[in-house]
Amino acid sequence: YGSAGYALFVAVYAGLEILAIPAVPLTMSAGLLFGSLTGTIIVSISGT
Repeated sequence: YGSAGYALFVAVYAGLEILAIPAVPLTMSAGLLFGSLTGTIIVSISGT
């Protein structure tokens, strides 16, 4: 889904972090969905 997929993942990740839901499953899924390098970048942006 390209940029829309990245934006949706960032929004969901940030929302779940605000609700204090553990982010480990989402972090691992970012690697599976987007690849290790892109997933790491997206998770770094989402968690900040």
